[in-house]
Amino acid sequence: MKKGYEHNTLGMVNSQDEILVKFVLTNKEANKKERNEVITIFNELIVENGMEPKLFKVKVSNDDSPDW
Repeated sequence: MKKGYEHNTLGMVNSQDEILVKFVLTNKEANKKERNEVITIFNELIVENGMEPKLFKVKVSNDDSPDW
């Protein structure tokens, strides 16, 4: 990911209209500023690739459990 974020990614497709994506930050604290930055980067990449951002429910955390 851009901007020096090291992360693991978890994903799940619930339906055609709901795709869950969780970014687990491994080198930065997932505070509000960092969460917003990662979500913005993700949404920009989604749009650049011709997809619809509102299909994705994105979570940014330091918790690597599969809990949403």
